[in-house]
Amino acid sequence: IGGVLLLIGFLGCCGAIKGFRFLHFVYAVIIGVVIVAEIFIIISFIAYQHKFKSELVTRLQGSIASFYVGVEVDNSTATNPVSISWDFAQFNLKCCGAIGPNDFSRAEKWNRKNPYNRATNLTVPFTCCPLNATNNWTILPTDLSAASTCATTGQNAYSQGCYDRLIDLLLRYKKNAIIGAAIVGVIEILAFIFAISLYCRKDNYDSL
Repeated sequence: IGGVLLLIGFLGCCGAIKGFRFLHFVYAVIIGVVIVAEIFIIISFIAYQHKFKSELVTRLQGSIASFYVGVEVDNSTATNPVSISWDFAQFNLKCCGAIGPNDFSRAEKWNRKNPYNRATNLTVPFTCCPLNATNNWTILPTDLSAASTCATTGQNAYSQGCYDRLIDLLLRYKKNAIIGAAIVGVIEILAFIFAISLYCRKDNYDSL
């Protein structure tokens, strides 16, 4: 995405500085496509919101079933990006699973052994339990022993799934999100108009 944005900005900048009509046109077309795509995505999301939720939740639950391996505590767990992503999401969003803790009952690659007490098995991941640690999206707490009882019994574990938790957070900042989206939309429309104006002005100059 960053590369595409850089390319779009580069085309617009070169077109404005050098006065290349072709770059003006290409820039306007790309911005127009982006605007149309955003409108299409918004309309599709509104029209198929319930279907979108069911399909996304199914995929999220499938990722837990196929890829979740547990929190890496003593370097004995061969983890993967999907599993790590779930742990970071649960730890920072204070949620558990896609819909709830029961999603982890289908985790095929999770051995569920409690590293702090090998005689017990985990029912939910450590990150589904309150850890009394500051939110951090770059590193997880190293000592998870305080959540051992919760992870083993499931008591006091977060009951809300991460999908609903994320939706709640988005709704909480709904006003700010709408304002931000409106500002971005206005900027994109102005960029499209300016690109067309530069293209037409260059055409007028050439005809003089």
